Amino acid sequence: MTPEALEAFVRDGFLRLEGAFDPADAALARSELSRDLGCDPEDPASWNEPVVRLGVYASAPFARIAAAPALRAACDALVGADRWLPLGGLGTWPVRFPCATPPPTLAGTWT
Repeated sequence: MTPEALEAFVRDGFLRLEGAFDPADAALARSELSRDLGCDPEDPASWNEPVVRLGVYASAPFARIAAAPALRAACDALVGADRWLPLGGLGTWPVRFPCATPPPTLAGTWT
């Protein structure tokens, strides 16, 4: 990880890792999240809530993404090798939909 990437993380609070995991796993994960949303991501008329919060996912595509070498290397660079515990999946998923009224503030999410 470059010093510029680390500086951007400190400044912005997030880090984008291009090509960090297999796009096929991303498609499988996205399909699983879409299935659990309770609405059609492609049909705005079905968006009844400004935020849908989905739980922790540890199925095969999420586990492979969490174990991706680039993601683990980024965690090592950010907090130090052997200073964090790898997860078997990925955490909760707040999914935001455009709406006329602002969504409620949820701990751990952005408004």
